[in-house]
Amino acid sequence: MPFYRNAFLLDDDPVALYLLDITFKERDIARQILSFTTFPSLLKAFSGLVEDDPNDAQLPDLLVLDLNMPGKDGFEVLEQLLRIPGIGGSKVCVFLLTASPDRRLAHKIKQYSIRGYLEKPLDDQAIGQLIQAAIKQECKLKETDPA
Repeated sequence: MPFYRNAFLLDDDPVALYLLDITFKERDIARQILSFTTFPSLLKAFSGLVEDDPNDAQLPDLLVLDLNMPGKDGFEVLEQLLRIPGIGGSKVCVFLLTASPDRRLAHKIKQYSIRGYLEKPLDDQAIGQLIQAAIKQECKLKETDPA
């Protein structure tokens, strides 16, 4: 049985998305995995979910964001998502992906209640560490219902 109902993945790198998607599927992490290569497509998906159900029942349980996206960084993405009515205060478990961590990252992670980050390049072991971190932090925030 999948650990999460659904997971959203945002990365402009199709190889990183593919690795995340394959690993999540192999490990039965989420019943539904949606991948996005642009921030506008992710924002549209979130906005649509909130319009459909303002009580956030269908928001993703897990959100994995690339920190370095064209035009916006992962923190700007989070700020914009939190402005959508119904998402602020939601219990979406957020992890970041970054190719270049710096010392400001730890402060920002606390500021935005981010559960952790992975350094690129990604591999199966690193993705497994993300999954274990989510489980260890009891990041299973919504009950899965029978498929």
